[in-house]
Amino acid sequence: MKDPTLLANVVVLDKDRHRHLRVATGHSRALGSDVGLCPITPREFALAAAAFPLAFRLNGVSGEHEPVALLGFQADENLYLEGEAWRASHVPMDLRRQPFLLAPAPGEANGPPRLSLALDEAHPRVSEEAGERLFFAQGLRTDFLEAARSLVLDYFEGVGQARAFAGELFRLGLLEPLRIEAELADGRTVALTGLLGVDRARLYALPEAEVMGLWGKGFLELAVLQAASLSHVRRLIDLKNARLAGAAA
Repeated sequence: MKDPTLLANVVVLDKDRHRHLRVATGHSRALGSDVGLCPITPREFALAAAAFPLAFRLNGVSGEHEPVALLGFQADENLYLEGEAWRASHVPMDLRRQPFLLAPAPGEANGPPRLSLALDEAHPRVSEEAGERLFFAQGLRTDFLEAARSLVLDYFEGVGQARAFAGELFRLGLLEPLRIEAELADGRTVALTGLLGVDRARLYALPEAEVMGLWGKGFLELAVLQAASLSHVRRLIDLKNARLAGAAA
């Protein structure tokens, strides 16, 4: 897995280069919404936990643990996506911010790199034909682009918070291997592996000082939400069976 900010098609947004580009909104497989796992930030945790099963994984790029929403049983399977309809009460920020991200601004040799709003020019949402404009004819940013910029800044700030949260749970020994396995209506067995979840027994056995430390950082509620969110695994299985039934009809 490569750092997306290092890909050749990721370019810092430029009013001249990108003046004629548009970004398609909505959700569909063609627009890149069909993903089985999606990173989640603390600021959306309660909404995400009310809609999806949540877990933790080790990010192959950063080498850090991070919380994720489980959307399907395969890498390219989003069971909450039905055609162009999103069948959940929440859309993760990571999906909503695409194709935008933050990337180092060019031409700064000294000091830490300054991150600027960037665009994945190869993303399926990007074209010159359909979607929301990024710039007006005079080169000024549209309201759509300003809103996207705000979302991206919030999201990437949340990524750091999410990794701090997961890292603290890992440091305290509160994450245990999580294997989600289900027998489907067609007799096949599917499984999600390589995931971690909160060990409730260890969480409840923590010394008071550690519990108060988690509470003070806002991490205690998030840990409980993750554990409780696993009740949505049953819905994930039901959605999988419904999709299989639809394909067989």
